[in-house]
Amino acid sequence: QISQLNISKQVASELDIEASKIEILTSKINDENISNSKRIEAITQLKKIVPEYNAEITKEGKIINENKTAIDRYLISLEKQIKLKATQVEIEKLFLQKREQERKVADLESKKAGMAGGVTVDYAMKYGGQAAMSAQAGYQNLNSELLKTKNELSGTTLAIKTLSAEINKSDIQIIETSENLNNYANSISKVGKAVNAVSRIKVPDNLASLAIPKANLE
Repeated sequence: QISQLNISKQVASELDIEASKIEILTSKINDENISNSKRIEAITQLKKIVPEYNAEITKEGKIINENKTAIDRYLISLEKQIKLKATQVEIEKLFLQKREQERKVADLESKKAGMAGGVTVDYAMKYGGQAAMSAQAGYQNLNSELLKTKNELSGTTLAIKTLSAEINKSDIQIIETSENLNNYANSISKVGKAVNAVSRIKVPDNLASLAIPKANLE
């Protein structure tokens, strides 16, 4: 959910910036109170952003061949590109988070294995009941933390698979009109390996299946 929210915010922010640039230029193009040369200059700038836009200005200052639908198509396409880029960024963040969680799980399991043999009747007889109770509480706390981390790891893995599936089904065609084209292209090119990597990850249908049985400490 957090990843999707981040993506939505990123899309809205970047799209607003690009749409504002276009709105400023179209406003100049349609402003009959400024010189034709400045309006033509605005058309030229807009065509650099939206190549399909082919409006012209007559000597009398009238606009002809203004295909506003080209702008609409561009913005729709751009929104998809921004979403693709933002999704890739979120996947990279999730992979970092996943590796941290995997390291934590390994560390907790190692500590658990080291403690399991100590919380026994022999331990209680040797060190006393209070020490055994304290060791047992520590063992249970560690076990709970391990379960929590495994559940978080499963959720992260599922989030990666979900976002990767969105990229796989995307029909985006990279357009050469945005100032951020190079950034988009570089980001999108990186995602291939990430998508391939998660395609082999298995996520439990039920997170509860990760539950760790309580140790028999009696």
